[in-house]
Amino acid sequence: MWIKIILTVGIAGIVMGIFLSLFQMVKVIPLIHEAESYEEKVDHHHEDESNPLLQSDLGRKVYTFAANILTATGFAFLMTGVFFLAKKMNWIRGLGVGLLAYLSFVLAPSLLIPPNLPGIDSGDVLIRQSWWFFTVLSTATGLGLLVFFYRKPLYIAIAVTLLIMPHLVGGSQIQILANHVPERIISDFLAASLVTNLIFWLCEGALTGYLYEKFILREKS
Repeated sequence: MWIKIILTVGIAGIVMGIFLSLFQMVKVIPLIHEAESYEEKVDHHHEDESNPLLQSDLGRKVYTFAANILTATGFAFLMTGVFFLAKKMNWIRGLGVGLLAYLSFVLAPSLLIPPNLPGIDSGDVLIRQSWWFFTVLSTATGLGLLVFFYRKPLYIAIAVTLLIMPHLVGGSQIQILANHVPERIISDFLAASLVTNLIFWLCEGALTGYLYEKFILREKS
């Protein structure tokens, strides 16, 4: 069983990590490079203080591929754990799980903390990270209650409370302190990030669901 799980998670992680990296190189990464040019104009020591391994284009690409593969593998493992709770699983159900994950991990946090670019000072990192984690946990729990207990009014009320609570709690503490990047780049980066992540999560869910059905459910039966 564990070999099948590792195989499912490994294939999904590698395939989706490579896919995400290639997709980011089309639009997301060029916008990051453009934003860095504005950051360097106000911080002349930026280039010297950067990690030497990330100075070259090849080094940054290798880092991007490695980071995305590790991230995609972790999310595939998380999805596989969720799939264990379902009696049936296939690529279509996996697509739905991927959509719920996108709403929890990307869209809900982005409503208050949009993806950040170099050259933008968004304040205390600890506050942003804490709010992001709280939002993901609260949104995922709320959506889970709506999916599994949609016929019970009490659970629906709890779910709605969980969905809106992070935005009421964290809104006053998160603000942009400094911005050296044009609004055009910020809006383009936000759109590109949201679209890229939507495609990634849908494909990740569908692929992991397909592999789970093929390798794990068939073994159980």
